[in-house]
Amino acid sequence: MQNGLYRGVSYNPQGQPQASYWVTPACEIVGRNGQPVMDGNLCPVFPEKPYLIVLIGPTDAGIVPVPAPVIYERGRLLDDFDKDGVVEIGYLTTTGGSGRDWGSGGVEAFGYDPNTKRLKFHYILFGHKGGTAGNFLREMLVLYRVR
Repeated sequence: MQNGLYRGVSYNPQGQPQASYWVTPACEIVGRNGQPVMDGNLCPVFPEKPYLIVLIGPTDAGIVPVPAPVIYERGRLLDDFDKDGVVEIGYLTTTGGSGRDWGSGGVEAFGYDPNTKRLKFHYILFGHKGGTAGNFLREMLVLYRVR
């Protein structure tokens, strides 16, 4: 911790550190001027915010040409993503789109233990049907143990 800020680290798929950044106790990523720029989305403790706003950068394919916001809504996650029988609190966002011969959609959720308020899981489901990309479904569940 330095000046009331924590150091956050992102990792590449091989588990190597990719970037580091400063984070406030409210899980806000801080810019060069020391002011919050956006919310973090893998907060170790439930941040108690009504929603989280996370910016995604331009994509290689140019589908998202400028940084765009993803808004995660807060609530009780009634779907039992981690199959433990507990209704978690957390944040969730959905996406979707379609064209004449294709359709796609997905969901992303961050679940927190309702008693300890600690991060339990990160869930992603995304599917696509038709068009030049073909058909696919990707599902990912990452479980966390925050101490």
